[in-house]
Amino acid sequence: MNTSITLKGLFFVALAAMASCTDPSLITDGGGTGVKGCTDPASVNFNPDATVDDASCVYIEEKQNSIFVKFTATWCGPCGDWGATAFTGAVDGNKGKLLGMSFQVSDNLTTPANGPLVDQFSAKWAYTGTPNFAANEQMTGTSVGQAMGIVDAASQLAPKMGVGLRTSIGAGPNAGKINIDAYVKNFADVSGAHHLAIYFLARDIVETQKVGSTNDPNFVHHHVLMGAATSGGAWGEEILPNGGSKGATTHWARAIAYDPTWDLDKIEVVAVIWKKKTDGTFEFVNATNNR
Repeated sequence: MNTSITLKGLFFVALAAMASCTDPSLITDGGGTGVKGCTDPASVNFNPDATVDDASCVYIEEKQNSIFVKFTATWCGPCGDWGATAFTGAVDGNKGKLLGMSFQVSDNLTTPANGPLVDQFSAKWAYTGTPNFAANEQMTGTSVGQAMGIVDAASQLAPKMGVGLRTSIGAGPNAGKINIDAYVKNFADVSGAHHLAIYFLARDIVETQKVGSTNDPNFVHHHVLMGAATSGGAWGEEILPNGGSKGATTHWARAIAYDPTWDLDKIEVVAVIWKKKTDGTFEFVNATNNR
């Protein structure tokens, strides 16, 4: 599934989701026993030993998504006036083609978890004010139209890699954690070091926003970057130090503690593949997309 995942209602018993993908357990099935797991050979986590499908299959569509970001702030009047509408309109109007992320700049939604990430992203996309927008490798300033042109052009390209996710809310020893399984698939031979970054976004989050010259205490913000599940800051963790061959799949799995103040019904788990260049900077490769 090449989409972001919301978490409410995805409760699994006792074992983490990552365990069910790699160590299927025996369950009762019609008076007998069977091995629980993904039984579809077309999935990236197919278990040939599984005899009972547990709805854990992950699929990665061979398509090129884009990343579309907005630099914004709750103290910024134009951000609430037209910036937010332009951003949500672009994301909602291009479902299945992009990952939309809202970067909050030193405002009421900035936290120790997301502030350092935004600082790192700011070095890649050097914004000159708020609101500003960027798509893939290019800063487009206040032009959402230009950003969508980049997204449209990218959607016509054949992807080199793709990423899919499976999540659940932990129970037992993983209570208070989000179980995340990420799979990266090579659609072509790739070279160089590649990183996987998994982020938490919040949607439908209410926080006072300046709209023009007035403050709206009931303003609803969407796709706000809240933090990262992977270590390594904005660019995540190295998963392929030297690239890999076509058809290869890399699996990342972890149980990540989440902020207990979060409303999990409003949290998206999303992923981006970054390629590390020889100068130490990172370029966008592919991503999951907002539902």
